[in-house]
Amino acid sequence: KSLEVKVTSGDIAVPAGYTFDTASLHSASGDIACCAECGALSAQAASGDITLKDTSCGTLSLGTASGAVTLLNIKNESGGSIETASGKAQITNYKGDALEIGTASGKVSLENAECAALHINTASGGVDLTHTVSADVMEIGTASGSIHFENCDAASLSLDSMSGSVVGTLNTGKAFRAQSRSGKVDVPFDTGEGTCKVSTLSGSIRSKIAK
Repeated sequence: KSLEVKVTSGDIAVPAGYTFDTASLHSASGDIACCAECGALSAQAASGDITLKDTSCGTLSLGTASGAVTLLNIKNESGGSIETASGKAQITNYKGDALEIGTASGKVSLENAECAALHINTASGGVDLTHTVSADVMEIGTASGSIHFENCDAASLSLDSMSGSVVGTLNTGKAFRAQSRSGKVDVPFDTGEGTCKVSTLSGSIRSKIAK
């Protein structure tokens, strides 16, 4: 069964206890909240927030202009994408396939996340990762925001900030390739099979291996 809801000025709330093959939720100025299980979920909001909590889904497509996107206790079997303009994206306790996140000026935060692959791009928003692991690649790029990571890991990492700093700890050793045009660079000696490429124009680079 499928669910399709479109509203212009009201909120949309889909409670737990329901299961849909597909769900399409669109709100012009209201918030969207979904706790139902969905095979494929699409949620789009103009100025409202989008919140998913305590549920699982196959494919996931979320987008908002000025609202925030929050995921809490989510299993995402077939991968997902999150897009915001000025709103932040906050993800806690996530397990899923490939995940793509893009923001213009919003901050991106992940905590206790496991992905097959992770791709994050922001224009001016910072990226903050805690206990986030990607089985394959982790690619993070920001124009003016800083990148901070704590107890994170991936088979291959690429961390790129134009003017922000890149600072954090990895769970396992890597072959580091770090470059900053005007900032300080402090990375460990190569001690692993995976690669970690870090670059910034004017920010500093500091990376350690967690003990």
